[in-house]
Formats: sequence, C-alpha cells, structure tokens
Amino acid sequence: MAKRGLMHRITLPTVAYVLTVVCLLFTLLQYSFTREAASASTGENQSIAPRVHLLTCVTDEDGTVIKNRHYAILRPDDLQPTDWALTATRFKDIGGSLVIRNICEDLKWDSKMFGITKLEAMWLYVRSLPPSANNDLLISTDGEDIIFNGDGVTANDIMTRFQHADRGFGVLFMSEPWCWIGRPCTREDMKSLYPESLIIKAAFKRAPCPRFLNTGAYGGTPVALKRLLPLWLERFRQLYTAGGFWDDQGAMAHLHRQLPHLAAIDHQNELFAAAATARLGVDNGHPPCVGFQAPCGFQEQWQKDWRVKDGILQRQKGFMIDECKCHTSPIVLHACGRTKNASAAMTKALYDINEADLDTLPNIDLYT
Repeated sequence: MAKRGLMHRITLPTVAYVLTVVCLLFTLLQYSFTREAASASTGENQSIAPRVHLLTCVTDEDGTVIKNRHYAILRPDDLQPTDWALTATRFKDIGGSLVIRNICEDLKWDSKMFGITKLEAMWLYVRSLPPSANNDLLISTDGEDIIFNGDGVTANDIMTRFQHADRGFGVLFMSEPWCWIGRPCTREDMKSLYPESLIIKAAFKRAPCPRFLNTGAYGGTPVALKRLLPLWLERFRQLYTAGGFWDDQGAMAHLHRQLPHLAAIDHQNELFAAAATARLGVDNGHPPCVGFQAPCGFQEQWQKDWRVKDGILQRQKGFMIDECKCHTSPIVLHACGRTKNASAAMTKALYDINEADLDTLPNIDLYT
C-alpha cells in the first residue's frame, strides 16, 4: 500500500493551532511596537515642552548695544545695567524653560516711526520659530523701565497667569491708568478709542481702573502673534502716512478698537501692571484729567502703592485692590507715564543691587 504524503497527515485541528499561534505572535509584536511608539512620543513631547520667551528691544539709531561681561543690557549714558536685565535673572529655570533675549541687537532704531523697530524685530523673531514652539509664550517688553517681579517664579507660573487673564484670545496686553497714543489723549481721542472710560469717569467722578492699552508689555502665542503683528504693522504705517504723531501704542489702540477679538487687555493686572497707580480725585480732591494734563493728583511715590514681602512686590490695600480688583503681585511691572524713575527705586528695594553686585548675577547670554 502506498505511503500517504505529508499533506494527508496535516489535520484541520493542526492548521487551527498554527494559525492561533501566528495570530498571538502578531498581536504581541503589534503591542510592543505601540508601546515603543508611545514612549518615543512621550520623550519627544518632554523634549519640546512649552517655554516662555522674555524679549526686549534695546538699541539706538546706530544699531549699537553696549554689553558687559555678564551680558546685561546697559544704558549707553551711564553704563549701568538696566532694571530689566537685573530683575530678569531672578526667575527660575533660566536657559531651560525660560529664554531671555534682546531681539534688537544690530538693528537701527527708527526714531521717526517710534516703536516700529521693536514691532519689526518681534515679527522676525516670531517667524523664525519652528512649529515645535507653537505652544510657547512670547512676552515682549520695553527695555529700560520694566522690572520683573519674579523672584522664584517659574515659566509655568507665568503661563498660568497668562492663560487665566487671556481668556483664550492668544494675545494679552498690559493696561494702565493713563491714556497715551504717542501723545497724551485728548477728549476726542478718548471718545473715539475708549468711550467706556468717559462714562465711568462721569459716573464715579474719578479716574477709571486701568483701562487703557499699553504696548510696553504684552504676550502671546506664536500662532496668535502671527495673526496680529502684520495687521498692527500695517495700521501703524497707515496712520504714519496719513499724518500726525503716532507710535506703536496708538496704532494698536486704533486696531484693537476696530478688531477687539485680536487680543485681551489685562485690566485686573494679573500678569502686567503699571508700576505706580493714578488715584485721581481719590486722595486730594483734584478733578479727573486726561493724559498728563495737570492738576492730576498722581500718587507717584511707589512706596504708597507697594511693599516688599518675601522678595516680591505686593500692592498695599487701597484703591487698586478694593475697587479695581487688581492682582496684588503682578509679574511684569512697567514704570510708564510719569513714573519713569520708579523702576530703579523698586529694583533696589527688591534686591538692593548696584554695580558692585554684578558678580552675583548668572552669566546669561541674552543674544544667542
């Protein structure tokens, strides 16, 4: 009798067994591949965690930036480090989750269109960022009258404040108690750009809480800033061509009045604030004023508004806290308006730093 072939000895249960083993092996391989991919993705996400970029624009009409060996920005007149550079070193995680940079090195300041240089530099910086930076937060500030109230503050702290105040707009501007658009606002300017502030003044016989947009400190995501900056630059050039004296703040005030959805304003000073407050008509009975017109009754002595506690400037109990509901310790303080000299005094009170103390500062390169 003839021998049966191999195929005749393979039964259906054997085939089923083999197929089951193959399926199990395939499932195990697929599971292993999925875990490796997830681990790689997690590692990648950790390596590109969102960062905060603290940016300023300091230069002159010749494109000169004076630096010392600590890379602090210096005032050309007295070669003293600016309050911006001194107080920026007090944040945590510098060089990791915090990027500190002067974006106007080698650029010439345009003194005719005041502020156009820093806008163009910001636009170049935003466009230079890779897609992996889309979740970063970029904060642009003036360079010589800004102090950071950030001793021990982390990038995550800054992002949390921004997200709470920003309410999903993607861009947040500082507010201030004074109206400035490249010049003091007239009543017609107020009526056109901030009509609600005139209503508040008429009702309460005093200056409003910080209602006026200030471009000396603002922040936003790269995606949102890519929408805003081209429109801002275009509006600035339109106003300049039409005549009159405007600066970047006046251009943004015009643009925001027309397109308020482009940005939020930090009216409660959660992230940004004026270094000193205007208590018009509150302390001394002076009538409300517009812009810098006297008599205004400004409370310019910053000590009456702030105190230092645990290395942080905190607002004193009073008008801004009780009636305006402002945050007690904003992170970015701008000595704008008639308080330009306040930043140096506040910096000294915070850290008691002078030229002899520069050796205590971290050696941070602001230009790489």
